[in-house]
Amino acid sequence: MANEKDNDKQGSNGSRQMKMKELSDITGVNGPTIRYYITQGILPKPYKTHKNMAYYEESYVELIAVIKKFQKEYFLPLDVIKNAIEELGHDKVPYMINELTEKLLQAKQLDWMEPAAVNKLVKPVSRKELMEITKISKKDLDATLKMGMIIQDENKCFNVQDVKIAMMISEIRENLSDEKGFSIDFVTMHNDFIKEIVDTQFKFFLARILKGELAINDANDLAFKCIEILYRLFPVVHKRYLNMKIKESLHIE
Repeated sequence: MANEKDNDKQGSNGSRQMKMKELSDITGVNGPTIRYYITQGILPKPYKTHKNMAYYEESYVELIAVIKKFQKEYFLPLDVIKNAIEELGHDKVPYMINELTEKLLQAKQLDWMEPAAVNKLVKPVSRKELMEITKISKKDLDATLKMGMIIQDENKCFNVQDVKIAMMISEIRENLSDEKGFSIDFVTMHNDFIKEIVDTQFKFFLARILKGELAINDANDLAFKCIEILYRLFPVVHKRYLNMKIKESLHIE
């Protein structure tokens, strides 16, 4: 019996296997999110010994690290990461990071706008699943729905962009909580700023297209190149102005 129990905790290649809690503790990613990655095909299905018992090989730790890397460093949507991982194969990804990086960056450069079809590549999730995966509170979810930051489809489900936004809002609220005097209005304020910026950007390019100063294809190319740079510029400038304001307010030299 002891040997049989030990065998359950070893993969086909002899690697150690772990339960969901251990995998979650090691990677810093909660169980519902890991299960979401599995249902979407971003992670392979685990080895199941029972209907409610599954074991995960050490390769899952490396795969999750890769997913987090490309989400946080390159701001890539899950569907793009999924397609690249599937093309290489789950088992090859930990050994082909450079190749995967190249594929993902090439995919990102196809267009400055995310194609509408992108959301069809990933299964929508229900309200309950969204809250379980992202840990967003009911209050914050309702507020983001009202402001239009998160959008329900006709079946009252949410796409990959909604999942990503909800995850980041949850991360923000871990620090800027109601208990510390911050409400969801802090996020609403930034959402309004972004909408205003997008309106201005759109009018800027549209005006030149309507005047015949810019062809649509050229506008798309310029938008891609410039907006990608602006995405990198904004955080740097924002931090500079914020530091200046803090020093000015606190009279720090």
